[in-house]
Parts: sequence; C-alpha cells; structure tokens
Amino acid sequence: MRQDKPQIEYFVRSKAFLAQFPNVSDSQVWAWKCGYCRSKATGPLGSTEITIEDVNGVSHAFVIESFSVKHHVLTMGRWLRRVPAAVSVDVPGLAEQLAGA
Repeated sequence: MRQDKPQIEYFVRSKAFLAQFPNVSDSQVWAWKCGYCRSKATGPLGSTEITIEDVNGVSHAFVIESFSVKHHVLTMGRWLRRVPAAVSVDVPGLAEQLAGA
C-alpha cells in the first residue's frame, strides 16, 4: 500500500445502515477484511460472517466478502439475520440434581 493513500479509500454506506450502525468505522472494516482475505492478485479473496450491534443493542449477522481486481479490492457486506440474545440462568442446585439423575 502506498504511504499517501488510506487503507480504505471509499467506505460507502446506505442512510439506513448509517442510522442503525453509526459506530462501524473504516478501521473495523479493515480489521475484519484482514482477518479473512487471502493474498491474491485477482478474483475472490474470501468471505466471513460478522456480528454487529445496532444502536438499540441488538446484534445482527452480516456476511462480508472481498474481490480483487489487480491493485483494488472491493468488499461488500450483506445483512443475514438478527442474532438471538444468549441468556445464562443460574438455578441453585440444578447441577447437583442433574448429576444425581
């Protein structure tokens, strides 16, 4: 990468995405991309599923994928689904009851 160019040259987001996920930064996208991309001059570089929390604290799964055309990489993200909240409940004595059963 050239010293005078940013890591991400363009970070295009819809108005709806920007309103719902305002804390997603270009540096986060860069880190996600670096986590799954293969070193290749052209063609598909890889994809992964990520989870992003919205302004209401609800988690959403997205798939992001990258494609290379010589010295440029296009990375796109697509919403998949809401991620169900995981809740841990401590029930006193339950472990002992299950162990004895």
